[in-house]
Amino acid sequence: MASPIQLAPFTGMNNTVDRTVVGKRIAPKIILNACVNQNGQLISKPDSSSVLDLTNGQNWWAGDKWSMIIDDDNLYAWDGITKTDLGETADTDLSFVEIDQTVYISGVSSTSKKFDGVTLSDWGTTPPTLSPVVTVTGGTLPHGVYSLCFTYAGSPISGNSPITQIEIAGGLNIVNRPDGALLWITPPNSKVLLYAGAVDSVTAIPANVQSLPSLDCTVPPPMKHLTAFAGRVWGTNGRRLYYTEPVLEWWKRNNVVQFDEAIVQVAKIDGVGLFVSSLQNTWFLSGNDPAQMTMRRVGNGAIEGMLVYRGVRYQGQAQILPVWMGPESSPCVGTSEGVILPKKGKLKMNLPPKGTAGKLKLEGEEFLIFSADILSASGDDAETLAAFNNNYI
Repeated sequence: MASPIQLAPFTGMNNTVDRTVVGKRIAPKIILNACVNQNGQLISKPDSSSVLDLTNGQNWWAGDKWSMIIDDDNLYAWDGITKTDLGETADTDLSFVEIDQTVYISGVSSTSKKFDGVTLSDWGTTPPTLSPVVTVTGGTLPHGVYSLCFTYAGSPISGNSPITQIEIAGGLNIVNRPDGALLWITPPNSKVLLYAGAVDSVTAIPANVQSLPSLDCTVPPPMKHLTAFAGRVWGTNGRRLYYTEPVLEWWKRNNVVQFDEAIVQVAKIDGVGLFVSSLQNTWFLSGNDPAQMTMRRVGNGAIEGMLVYRGVRYQGQAQILPVWMGPESSPCVGTSEGVILPKKGKLKMNLPPKGTAGKLKLEGEEFLIFSADILSASGDDAETLAAFNNNYI
């Protein structure tokens, strides 16, 4: 009787060895037009199909409900059925994050916006620029030093204007309140600004004890790599990591973490912390409160744009973990204990500093897709080079 044929499972690509057999497992140098499932079986990739006609697609981002698309310098929102034109954009390198079906939009050279499914509007309201100009009138205000400022009305209100201080007894007339602005005033010799309303005079201490919640706030700054974490939106501009207040339309000027290198990626583990990467290094910010976060280096850097999230079981628990492509040509998995490189030493490619990533659902399984525009591949493995240079990969 003939001996049974033993078929070892596939374990993915490995172009760092000479042949395809590593121990008892088959590891081809290159796998084209196929995926390896969890059982080690090859699954053929389906043919591509068109879902939306574009003229010159430049940026595509997908959230829970909305996809945001930049096509021929125009920004569109797409819900899978209807494509809504949101107007022309000069900044095609925009970043997006969706929270409760509202998409927040920003870029380092553009004004931050938000789209609620109907209207594209500013992300927050710029505070009034003028401080209150006052004259003294009659009234019952006790003698003391009073502080006053404006905010614009809205949902939520804006941050405050510059503050005016005046020492008086009696009452105040405000001569320059902007249209749509609200007045806030302290009790005498106090720092707590109280709501006075859309008024142009104050002759008594306000009966309303509502204090100004947006003190020292302004609108979020231009930023990239938007990430929703711990009830805030986080983003970057150069070497700076910004974060909003829990009211997402408010940002304080000291809400920033400074790094020594330009940031190319921000990834999260909800309830645990943030991974912040440059091209060379990755740091982990542990915690949820920015004032109490601790930071440590956990690995090498990241390729910008090559970030995706995957539901896995880790340490016996179902978790959603970030996966990105690192400079070692290996997917990096961010965990609460650091960065895992499951393909380290098995795949070697020279990648550009920027790419993209996504997910492919195939025969009930989810696969992660990484893509980069490599105009000229280099390296030691001839088969890998040929696959790149012939546009197979």
